[in-house]
Amino acid sequence: MEVIDLQSNTLSLSREFRASPEKLFKAWTDPKQLAQWWGPKGMACPLVEMEIIEGGAWLTTMQNPEGGQHTVSGKYKEITPHSRLVFTWAWQDEDGRRKHETEVCITFEPSSTGTKLHLFQKIFENDDQAVKHNQGWSSSFECLGDYVANLEE
Repeated sequence: MEVIDLQSNTLSLSREFRASPEKLFKAWTDPKQLAQWWGPKGMACPLVEMEIIEGGAWLTTMQNPEGGQHTVSGKYKEITPHSRLVFTWAWQDEDGRRKHETEVCITFEPSSTGTKLHLFQKIFENDDQAVKHNQGWSSSFECLGDYVANLEE
């Protein structure tokens, strides 16, 4: 289920995963695990830097099959193990300068089949950015679902 609120330039996505909140949370906060699924289908993640503390920095570089790289970074604002992650998000240009910053809030809600993950991202510069992030997150969630389905409990 997805909701894009173009008037306030926000994005809200929810998805069920067949994995415990603990397993799913670790996939988001362990750099080695994150590198295995992060980014839309077809992207690799050759660089992951994460300081998993409130105020800590994070950075990832995604690489498409043609070799093009896309770097995004931010800071953790809130970390509640197995329950909630809040962090800032900004793409970097070729010179390493951060562009427009948004905030991402992810919650992990136990469900009868595993975990319901909710993602809320705000405030985009324009409608087009919200639509592009919807496509990127939706594809990334497919990758995450595949990844956690293959993990051992």
